[in-house]
Amino acid sequence: TARLLITVPYLSLVNLIVQGPVVTELIQKKYNKKNLIKHLSALLEDGPARKQQLAGYRRVKILLGNKNAAKETARRIMDKLTE
Repeated sequence: TARLLITVPYLSLVNLIVQGPVVTELIQKKYNKKNLIKHLSALLEDGPARKQQLAGYRRVKILLGNKNAAKETARRIMDKLTE
């Protein structure tokens, strides 16, 4: 059996769309109580982490536009996978 293996820089759809870190990806050993508290606490405060994440979400909205967001997301992902 053949297996298709791809490498992507991010797992989060938001990060893939922006092609940069918008949301923190706590994967495997990084996903623990200490890291969750640290990153979520930073987002609850009106500080740089929250402002940066909100700016990233605004960037996603600009990139996808208001129409055909699902199609545009799929196209961007396919483009990235076929590079």
